[in-house]
Formats: sequence, C-alpha cells, structure tokens
Amino acid sequence: MSLTTCSRATFANLIGVIKSATMEERRRQDMASAVKTIARALGRTPVEIPLDLRALNNRLKHISPQSIGITTPRWHNVRSLFRAGLALMGPVMKGRQLQPLSEGWACLYRLVSVHGDQIKLSRLLRWLSAENIVPEAVTEEDLGRFHKCLTEEALLRDAEGTWADIVLAWNRAAKRVKGWPGVQIARQTRRKNYVLPWSAFRASLKQDVDAWIARLSGKDFTEGPPRSLSANSLAAREYHLRAFASALVLRGRDAESLISLKTCLTLDNFIEGMRFFYKRFGDKASPTTRNLGMMLKSVAKHWLEVDEETLSRMREISRNLDFEYNGLTEKNRTRLRPFTDLDNCQRLLRLPLQLRREIDTGKIPSHRQRVLGQVAVAIELLLLTGLRSKNLACLELGRHLLPIGKKLMLIIPAVEVKNGVDLTFDLPAESVDFVRWYLKNIRKSEPGCMALFPNADGFPKDQNTLALQINATVKRYLGYTVNPHLFRHIAAHMYLLRNPGGYEVMRRVLGHKRMETTSKFYAGLETLAAARHFDEEILKLRANAKGGKKR
Repeated sequence: MSLTTCSRATFANLIGVIKSATMEERRRQDMASAVKTIARALGRTPVEIPLDLRALNNRLKHISPQSIGITTPRWHNVRSLFRAGLALMGPVMKGRQLQPLSEGWACLYRLVSVHGDQIKLSRLLRWLSAENIVPEAVTEEDLGRFHKCLTEEALLRDAEGTWADIVLAWNRAAKRVKGWPGVQIARQTRRKNYVLPWSAFRASLKQDVDAWIARLSGKDFTEGPPRSLSANSLAAREYHLRAFASALVLRGRDAESLISLKTCLTLDNFIEGMRFFYKRFGDKASPTTRNLGMMLKSVAKHWLEVDEETLSRMREISRNLDFEYNGLTEKNRTRLRPFTDLDNCQRLLRLPLQLRREIDTGKIPSHRQRVLGQVAVAIELLLLTGLRSKNLACLELGRHLLPIGKKLMLIIPAVEVKNGVDLTFDLPAESVDFVRWYLKNIRKSEPGCMALFPNADGFPKDQNTLALQINATVKRYLGYTVNPHLFRHIAAHMYLLRNPGGYEVMRRVLGHKRMETTSKFYAGLETLAAARHFDEEILKLRANAKGGKKR
C-alpha cells in the first residue's frame, strides 16, 4: 500500500503496523517510540496526526531537537527509525539511496568537477539507475516523477529545498559535462512574486525610472541629492518603483496606460497603490508601506514637481500609513530571547572553537571541513565586530584584512558600509590566531581570488549562501535560528546585559551615526539586566536586615 494513497492513515495506524511486524522486540519498541517522539514534537497525539508526508516534511524541518529535550544525534535516530516504520506501510524513498549507479550515470557522475554538485545529484542519479533509465533516454517526465517521489514519499527536512539544489546542480552539469543529457529543468521560485518584469510595461516608463535613478546616483553634480545613493540603494529604488507599477496593474490599471512616472503617480494611483500594500500586509501599516510612501513622495516632489495640494494629500495618506520603529521587531525579540540565558550565550561564544576542534580531528570530509571552517571564522568575526552580512561576505585579504606586525586589522571603508561610516577593528590575539589557522589549513581559492570566503569553485562565495550556512550550523549545534544580521543584536544584547545603558560603546562597534539609532533599537534590551541589578540590591538589603541587630 503506497503512502500517497493512504490519506486516512494516522500515526496510530503506523504504531499498530509496527507492533504487528515481525522483527526483534527491541527494534519494534524503538520504532514505536520514534513515532511517539515525533508526535510529541508536533504537539499532538498519534491518533490526531495523518500520514501526510508533504505536510510532515514542512513541519519537521522547523523543529529543533533541543526544544523537545533531546540531542541532535538522537533526533537523527528518531527520524531514521520513523522512516523505517513508514517503509512497513508502503514504498518510501530512503534518506540515503543505496542503489548503485548504472554504468552510464557513473561515467557522467565522475566528470562532475564540483564535489557539492556530486552530492546533490547522487540521489537523483541512483533513482534513475534503479528505474533503468539510461542518460540517453531520460525525459522531463522522468525528472517530474522523481520530484513527486521526493516531495511526497521522502521524509526530508526540506524536500523542496533539496529539489531546488538538485535542479541547480543538474543544469550546471548540462552546461559543463560533455555527454550530459540536454534536458534542462525549469527552476521554480519558491517565493510568490507579484512584481512584473519591466517588459510588461511601456519602454517609456523604464526610461523615466532610469532617468530618476541616474539623478539619485549623483553622476551630474549640478542636480540631485546632496549625497549620492549607493548602488544597493539605487537598485532598491528601481525595484520599489517597479513593484508600485505592478501593484497598480494588480489593482486594475492597464499596464499600457502607465507610460511614465507622471502617469503612475497621479493622486488616484498613489492611493490605489498604497491600498494594495496595506492589504498585502494584513490591513495594517508596515515598514514597507512607510518606506514606499516616503520614496514616492520624494519622486512626486523632486522629479514630477506636483502641486502643493496633491503633495499635501500624499503626506496626509502617508502619515496614516506611517509605521513607527519601536526598537527590534517582535520576530527578532523572539529569536533573541534564548540568549537571555547565560548558558546559551556561552555556547554560542564557544561555537567557533568547537567547530575548529571538530575539523582538527581529521574525521570530517574535506568539503565539509571547508564549510565548517568558513562558518567558524564568520561567526568569530560576527561576534567580535557585528559586521553586516554583505560586508562579511565581501571581505578580502589585503584590502579589508591587513596584517600589521603580529596584529590583524579589519578595515572597511565608508563607501562600502550601508550608512557611510568607516569601520576599523583591531582583532584580539585569539581571533588573529583563528583566522591564520583558517588561512593555512582550510581556505582554498583560484589564483587572484582574495576573498576570505571563496566558494567550491575558488571564487567569492555568494552572500546568501554564506548566510544560509551560518544559519544551518547554528541551528544544528545550538538548536536556535540565528541569521548573520541577528549577531549584531546578540552582540548588543550580551553587552547591555552586563552594562545597562552602555549605548555609546555599541554605537561605535555597530557603526551607527547617531546615538538615537542605537538607543531606539536596544532601549529594551538592558531592562532585564537593570531589573537583575535591582533585585540583587534588594536581596542584599534583605540579607543585611536578617543578619542585623534588632533596634
């Protein structure tokens, strides 16, 4: 019986099948226990959980073993035992395919030069071998069947993410490996994007937007803002204008009628576009509506030179949609909460050294050593400098990391920093030793590549790839979701816990221009520390009162 057709089966049915199966009693008990453990992790009883593998994949990938009181190795065993139990009910794709590659696929597999791509392709190629599908005969339908099996019958942490990795590796192999099947797999974005391409609009609208962006760039010193915008800011402005035009189309405007920014930014269109974003964010104000409203008002005032009455009405609407920043978002506050516990802070601080010790054992494959080594150094630098994710990923030897005697200086010029502030750090001795260990034993790159974090091909690693690897590593070892930017907040959080009111230090470390920015974001973080200090003083007074003489 296939699991995909067993829509009414539940975890309770699975436990029944396991108990009636012919196997050693200990094995039977372990499998049943694994099913119950996963049910507990899902917060429901076995009879309440249907055997819907697609839904289970989505749920289990967000569960941290530490959150249910078990270790990561134990959680992996639970997942493995659970899959073994599922196999008793029907065909389930194993977590690791043991089917040997057929001769044709084995030859092509050996020609894949990037080890990471070999790993990503292994599952698919073994499945094709098991299905007796030779390279010359593979079709899009075959790949579609594998995709269906992967997402519906394989209990993976992130089946769609695994498929996306396979698609990228397959398409790269199709371009690089001689004799690889010519079938290209179309990439499907996992993000539902409402923003239309510029090709959906009149060319005159794009030309008008380009002219406005050129003015903001400061290329012509006779006009434009006092301070030119960075390349990232210019790209963001261009994207937001395209998003606004797309919103108008989704609200019923004809794309052909939007021939310029002037036709886009009539008062009626401004209201309709802002209404779209207000609805998109749950009928409430948001940072997006706030920033978009400010940007559109700027275009209306400085580029279109609209009349004062229209501009006044736009200001009024924007005020109604204003979103006041009151420190950290609730999402970031939630993610910071575990680090109010000193033990969790210390575990995070020790993580780089823990990763280094694992690498030094020599028991980890070389490709895994490279990733862990990069993550270890990245976390070390994030903890000590609070760098933004982009600056971290773009670090180069000889340009940002400069040896001065026995010291190692980390210098990022203002032009590369988001808010235009120079960043200079004199790394402590143990961090210098850490970086030099990494450079000597881990880092490998192509000649001429000076990136601190090169990818598997020896060229600078993508910012998002490094961020995902950092996030995944922290999740694996600590059980918490920590992206690179959150390290800035964690650093401030840990410092303010020990030094309530120490905003000036954090302002300088994080590179904020104004004290107001630092205090606005972190005003609440030292409240817990202040309360602890207060409690300690009260308890001291109580102790003195108990031990003192009666008057």
